[in-house]
Amino acid sequence: YVYYGEELPENPVCITFDDGYLSNYEAAYPILQKYQMKATIFAIGSSIGHRTYKNTSLPITPHFSWAEAAEMESSGVMDIQSHTYDLHQWAEGEAAVSGAPVRESAAQLEGESDLDYMKILSEDIAVYQKEYMENMGYEYNVLSYPSGKYFVLSEVTAAQNGIKATLTIDSDRKNTIVKGLPQTLFALARFNVTEETTEEELLEKLQYRMFS
Repeated sequence: YVYYGEELPENPVCITFDDGYLSNYEAAYPILQKYQMKATIFAIGSSIGHRTYKNTSLPITPHFSWAEAAEMESSGVMDIQSHTYDLHQWAEGEAAVSGAPVRESAAQLEGESDLDYMKILSEDIAVYQKEYMENMGYEYNVLSYPSGKYFVLSEVTAAQNGIKATLTIDSDRKNTIVKGLPQTLFALARFNVTEETTEEELLEKLQYRMFS
């Protein structure tokens, strides 16, 4: 719609998953296939295929493998994109890995210079692109910010590194996307849906038109 002028379907709904859990493959994937629906998964690159945190023995929620990611992508049902490579860190796990400052999101650390921050985010995107290319055969181009945290500098850096859209967890505003204006695909708002969301609450969210 934005880049090529193709019309959107009436009342479009975008289904997204963050983190890249194995349940995306084992549970969500077959359900979407059954109902002929599509979704995008924003996977944490450093966690793909892992059941423990990095090179530690600390258990984490299992994440799907690259082979499973490729299978879902090739089906046309799932689109695999980025939740950063390693900017969604777990404080307890990082304490066992190194003494470096913990980055729980893609936000700039206190006292960190703009240049250093842009370098960190650019390198994270590049590392993920390399691994993604090796396993999927092409590059990703959408970034979901961990914890939804974004800033002008993160948006500029993402765009400079080939990212064409970014997503947050804001839910108090509508997305206004405009043909020919790629910047309207940045900092897109989303509704958060969890296992605690009731059917009534979900229907209420869907009645609120987030796109215009």
